Amino acid sequence: DMKEFLLESLGISYIASTKVGNEYVRGVSGGERKRVSTIETMATRGLVCCWDNSTHGLDASLALD
Repeated sequence: DMKEFLLESLGISYIASTKVGNEYVRGVSGGERKRVSTIETMATRGLVCCWDNSTHGLDASLALD
């Protein structure tokens, strides 16, 4: 399924059932949150997708992945 493919592609399949969280609910880390946002954009299968500084805050290894 597409959800599993995207989660595995970005290396965060282990957070599939974790809430993203907010200031009141503890959730995924900042780097995981960025990758979740990327997955949300990719899942829409839009004709045009634009990211501005999508790897900001990620370490070099994660940004490369």
